[in-house]
Formats: sequence, C-alpha cells, structure tokens
Amino acid sequence: MRNYFANSLYKKIKKNRKIILLSADIGNRLFDKIKKDFPNNFLNCGIAEPNMITFATGMAKEGFVPVCYTITNFLIYKSIEQIRNDAIYNNNKIILVGTGSGMSYNHLGPTHHSLEDIGLLNNLPNIKILSPADNNDLEEHLKYSFNNKNNQTTYLRIGKKNEPIINKTKAKINTINKVSEVNSKIALIFTGPLFDSISEVQKKLKQRNINIDILNLHQIKPFGKLMINSLKKYNIIYTIEEHFPETGIKGIISSKLSDKKIIIKSINNKNEFISYLGSRKYVRKKFGISGNRAYKIIIDDTIKNRNRLR
Repeated sequence: MRNYFANSLYKKIKKNRKIILLSADIGNRLFDKIKKDFPNNFLNCGIAEPNMITFATGMAKEGFVPVCYTITNFLIYKSIEQIRNDAIYNNNKIILVGTGSGMSYNHLGPTHHSLEDIGLLNNLPNIKILSPADNNDLEEHLKYSFNNKNNQTTYLRIGKKNEPIINKTKAKINTINKVSEVNSKIALIFTGPLFDSISEVQKKLKQRNINIDILNLHQIKPFGKLMINSLKKYNIIYTIEEHFPETGIKGIISSKLSDKKIIIKSINNKNEFISYLGSRKYVRKKFGISGNRAYKIIIDDTIKNRNRLR
C-alpha cells in the first residue's frame, strides 16, 4: 500500500506543486522519484514528528497542502499535542498518512504497533479518519483528502505492503463498503487491510447454513446517518480490527447504535500489548484475529441466539 501511495502522490504533485511531502526520516528510497523530480516538494524533518506537524501547520497557513508521512504510532502518539493544537484547532488542511498501521511491523514488537490511534483521534473534532482496505480504497481516500474544501485535517491509516485487492468497485465516501452481502441479519465488519484474515469465514459458515454479510468500514469519521442507517437492519454485528476494540470501531459502532437492540461483539477482545514476535498472521492470532476464531464465535453465538436470528 505504501508503494501505491508514493506513486499516486508523485502524480498529484506533478499536477499541483502546492503539495509538499514531509517525512520523519523514513521512506527515503520510497520517495526517490519525488525527490529527484520535485526536490522543492519534499522535506525530511528527521526523527522529530512533533516538529513535522508544526512545519506542516505553517505551510498550510501559507496556502500549501502538506502531507505528513511516517510510521503510524510515531506520527500519532508523539505528535498528539501538535495534531490537536496546531493542525486541528487552527482548521488547517493537513493530510496525515500513517504507514504500517495496526501490527504491520510484526517483527518489531509493541513499540511499533498502533492499537490506540483511532481512539485518540476520534475524540477530536474537525478531523476525518480513513482506513483503506486496499489500494482502490486508498486512491479514493487520497482524492477525497486533496479535494476537501473545509480546511480539515485528514488522517489516512494505511497498511504496509502486499495487501490484496478486495474491492472490485471504488470506495464510496460516507458509506460502508459491502464486500459480500447476502441480506443476512448478521454482519462481520472489518477496517483496514484485514480481509485476508477473514476471507474464508463466510464460505465455512455457509456450509453450516449460516449466512453473513461482510462489510468494510473504510471511513471511520465522520460516521454519518447514511452509515448508521445501513447497520440498523442487523441483529448481531461482529467487528474485527487491529486496534483495541473498546476505543476502535467496536466502541464507535456501539455508541452510534446505542438506542437499538443490536448485539455488537468484537472478535478480537484483548486490551493488552502484544509482545510476541513473528509473522503477521502469528501476531494477529495472538491478538485474537483469525478466521478460525471468528468462525467459532459466530457458530457458538448463532446457536445461543437462534430465535433472535429468524
């Protein structure tokens, strides 16, 4: 996903020299083409993420469109004061791009995981939060971010690399993407590049005569009426995410549907640092993210709530 981002940003800078890419000393080879062809549109801020946000604020005030890029946890956790007070409070159009979101840096441990970022930013006003599942989502999110006329800060929570394309159609802003819909009363909602972990769940459940809709929550904030209304038809909603669920999409959806008698349950329900190192699949499993776990939970709940689902 980061390679696609670099290529797409290059094309956008070529058309609009007001776009400035700021990096916190990562992605140096990734952006070689931008640095070579547009040297005045790239600034390496060093390992000083709060300063990067402050630089971007000044640029935005002067009519430029700054794009801040670095590893997600450093971008958000180290810079939350500047994001709140400099970028958002002052109504600046700044695009924050966090790469390696969730547990993408699976070999580097919890210091490089971002499992709280959605919760931190969702509490702030005047910010958009986007979580693309694949490159098709990302392209639409970039268009949306650059075309934003409201001087709002936008946060793109992107993956790292090798994410499969799952959306045959373009992501529609202010909607929840239907990856697979069978008009069920049960929905499994994910955010970010997680579909490969749950792609077999629907097929396995169908063999047990259990149908579920799989939905991609690619836009987290704003979470408007159209999105809320699309979820009211369900009796049970499961969420799965590389984030602590109570402050992630599980908590957000629960708050939006609090007046409805809908069961909302997280497949991954851990609220602890994951100190295991290994493949991404292995680390995800330790966090409670796996197709087998989702399958077992949905099977068990279907038996318990059989009458409710008729």
